[in-house]
Amino acid sequence: MLKEISVKDEKKLREWLDERCQEIDPDVIAKASVILKRVREEKDEAVRAYTEQFDHVRVDTFRVSEKELDEAEALCSEEFKDAMRKAVSMGGDSDTLACITGGIAEAYYKVIPENIATPVWNNLPESLREIVKEVSEKTPYGSVFSI
Repeated sequence: MLKEISVKDEKKLREWLDERCQEIDPDVIAKASVILKRVREEKDEAVRAYTEQFDHVRVDTFRVSEKELDEAEALCSEEFKDAMRKAVSMGGDSDTLACITGGIAEAYYKVIPENIATPVWNNLPESLREIVKEVSEKTPYGSVFSI
């Protein structure tokens, strides 16, 4: 079960965050910064360009159908869905909170279910696989992919 940490208790939050800090390779930070800057400036067009560059797919829309949402939801545990609902219901920058919650849940579960990981891994170009492997070597848990 995911542990809820109150942002109102700054001391406990700081302790929790400090326990989880990891040093990230400066080269990874530099590469990610370039990508983030471009996405901030160019928005969807940058995401489309990176999708085409890395995934070799041209994306016309970022809309997800109800069927796709239902299929994705069926793969999630109740605990994960509850954590996401809580993150979104907090208001404010809820999409960022939901992304952070998803990242924490991924760290908590440590492995992405094979029925999700395998198709994702198989569709990653080799250049991104190498980045995943490189980052995974620097984390205490290794890769979240069970592949």
